Amino acid sequence: MDGDYIGRVDSEIAFTALLSGIVSSYSVPANGFYPYVKFSAISLLFLTLARRMAIIQGIKTDSKILRITTYLMDLATYVSSLYILYIMAAGIASTTRITGSDTLLFGITTPVFVFSIFLAWETTYRSALKEGERIFGVAGQRHQGEFLGVVSAEISNFVRKRRCLDKSSTKQVSLTHFNDTDESLDEIDIERQFHFAFSVIVLLFSIALLILIYAALIWLTGFLFGGWWVTRFLLLISTLSVSAFVRMWYSKYGIVQVEDRNGYVTVLCQCFTYFVMCAILL
Repeated sequence: MDGDYIGRVDSEIAFTALLSGIVSSYSVPANGFYPYVKFSAISLLFLTLARRMAIIQGIKTDSKILRITTYLMDLATYVSSLYILYIMAAGIASTTRITGSDTLLFGITTPVFVFSIFLAWETTYRSALKEGERIFGVAGQRHQGEFLGVVSAEISNFVRKRRCLDKSSTKQVSLTHFNDTDESLDEIDIERQFHFAFSVIVLLFSIALLILIYAALIWLTGFLFGGWWVTRFLLLISTLSVSAFVRMWYSKYGIVQVEDRNGYVTVLCQCFTYFVMCAILL
C-alpha cells in the first residue's frame, strides 16, 4: 500500500480527532443545537476510520466511498470549526467585557482567526502558499486557453515569484514563462478568440450566479431566523473563509485534492453550513 496515502489519512484522523475533542469539551448549555454539533464532530471520527479502512484495502481515491466521505467530512469539519471559533469569540467577549452580540463579534473575528492560522501555517511549515500555487497552477492547466486559465496561471506565477528566495531564479522563471506563453494576436485564430471570449462570459455568469445564490441565502435566513443583515453577511463571509481554509488544508494533507472535488457539491455544502450556523446563532 502507498505510504503517502496512509500518511494523508492519518493526518485527517489527527485533525478531526482534535476538532472532535474540542467540540466535545466545550458546550453551550443554553443552545439546543449543541447535541447536533457534537454529533457532527464525532461523526468525523467514523468518517476518517472508514477512509483509512478503504485505503488499507487498496480502494482508489476516486471510488464512491471516498468521494461520499470526502463531502460529508468537509461539511462536518465546517460546522465543527465554526462552532469552535464561536466559542473563542464568546470567550473573548466575556473576558474583555465587550458589549454587543456574540454572533456579531464571531462574524468579525472569524476571518481574522482564519487568516492568522493561515499565516502561522505558512510561517511554520512554508507549505500554505506552495499549496495555493499548486491549486492555481492546476486550474491554469485545466482551463488552458480560457480566461479563467489565464488568471489562474498568473496568480500561480505571482505566488511562485513571491515564495522564491533566489531573485535570479525568479527572473529566469518569469522570463521562461513569458517566452513560452507570449503570442501575437496574428497567431491566434478566430476560433480560439471566440473560445476565450466565451470563457469570459461563462466566468462572469458563474460569479454573478454565486452572488445571487449567496444574496438569496442572506435574505432567506433573515426571513426565517431574523437578525441584522450585517450579521448575516458576516456569518456568510466567516463560512466561506473557513470553507476555503479547510479545503486547502485537506488538499495539502488529506487524500482528495481541491481540483478533484465537485464544485457544485462544495457550494451546496457551504450553503448548508451557512444555513445551519444561522439557525444556531441567530
